[in-house]
Amino acid sequence: MKFEPLNFKEKLSKFTEHWAPKIIAQMNGYQFKRPQKIKVTN
Repeated sequence: MKFEPLNFKEKLSKFTEHWAPKIIAQMNGYQFKRPQKIKVTN
């Protein structure tokens, strides 16, 4: 198996939105969050 290095700058540039969790509940000072779907361009 041949491993090739990843170009993180190239891979991360494919994201069109930042991660923005949604708060779905709060209890005793804790927030329960649901992640949003991240769109990736090809």
